[in-house]
Amino acid sequence: MRVWYGESRYLLDIDFILTVLELLSMEKQINLKHSLSFFFLHAITCIIYGFSVYTLKERGFSASNAGYFLAASSFIAIFLQIFLADICDKSKKISVFEMSVICALLIFICAVCNYFINSANALLAIIFIIGTSLYIGIEPLINTLSSKFLYCGIKIDFAKARACGSISYAIFCFVLGYLSNLFSYKIIIVFFILMSFGLLCDLLLLRKDYQIVNNNIVVTKQKISYKEFIKNNKYFVLLIVFLSFIYYGYLMLDNFMILIVENVGGNSNDLGSILGVKAIIEYLGILLIYPFFIKRLSLNKVLLLAAFMFLSKAILLVLSGNVTCLYLTQIIQCLSFSLMMPGGVALATKVLKEDEITRGQAFLTLACVFGSLFGSLTTGFIIDNLGVKYMEYMAVVASFVGFLGFVVLINKVNKNG
Repeated sequence: MRVWYGESRYLLDIDFILTVLELLSMEKQINLKHSLSFFFLHAITCIIYGFSVYTLKERGFSASNAGYFLAASSFIAIFLQIFLADICDKSKKISVFEMSVICALLIFICAVCNYFINSANALLAIIFIIGTSLYIGIEPLINTLSSKFLYCGIKIDFAKARACGSISYAIFCFVLGYLSNLFSYKIIIVFFILMSFGLLCDLLLLRKDYQIVNNNIVVTKQKISYKEFIKNNKYFVLLIVFLSFIYYGYLMLDNFMILIVENVGGNSNDLGSILGVKAIIEYLGILLIYPFFIKRLSLNKVLLLAAFMFLSKAILLVLSGNVTCLYLTQIIQCLSFSLMMPGGVALATKVLKEDEITRGQAFLTLACVFGSLFGSLTTGFIIDNLGVKYMEYMAVVASFVGFLGFVVLINKVNKNG
């Protein structure tokens, strides 16, 4: 439909304008749904990593049992991520959107089943491991959705979506810590069901939007083998190994924070508040502290500072004798994880070739997964046989080894890849 405006004979293409307005409106809707996916995802992150040890202990499992379950989940997730990515790359019928929906549906089913099991048994262990493995597997898939929309010409505000996730994590840490202290561990599983259902619905809507805006752009990528990548970037890969030590110590303390809190006289309410404070400080660190330092220091120095602060946080946790001290140690989060996470991504982009960056990002993710795997595998055993304090000592040792690795290798990575 074309309309002539007055004597100026300005031709207005109504159909074109309506199309543009429709796309702009859809872009806002997609960004909102994308942000909601991070909201639901990080609520589940809070439930699994913040409160799973607590919910398992309440039903009769020991700390070592919880550690083995988390370790098994991380181990399975390593192969699951490769398997899911391979299917999405090769299959013409199953895209990353379909795979995300399938994983979300299975997580929802696991959450529902989790609710009806009230005692420690093999079925609960299996359901927990499957659900946690699927959660770890779905996270990189959801991170990929933004790039899919970008290929279709839809601008995605990833920073805003990530911020929404951090806010969600902080909110649910406070809320679940408070409610679990008032009621029981069951309230945490109820929220697990609600958040997984919300994630499923949101991903279904995003899948529908993608089908509408997809213009069938085909991107051909040059693939590089893992063997070739390691050969070309031996110092980078070695640095990732030492980063695994840092994450080993960090996640050991993070996943079993409930035991550290209880050891100094706190409860699940204190746990929720501590994790909430940590999430807020982490968000502010990424938003404000990292840009501040990266403008004034080299990337190498920022990463060294982050590695040192991981070590400092572990030492301060050992020295903490009450709940107030645990709150204060969370301040260091803005100088440790908040610097390391974006700094690691920046390092990969800086030192790797264009066709190696995706593989490099995968190695960064594996550092966290391996840290969680070995941390969960050993922590429960250490706590049950030696005590909580020895777990904290082990975290200090692991953080120290990781820091030394960074001191030795960081400059070599920049020179030689």
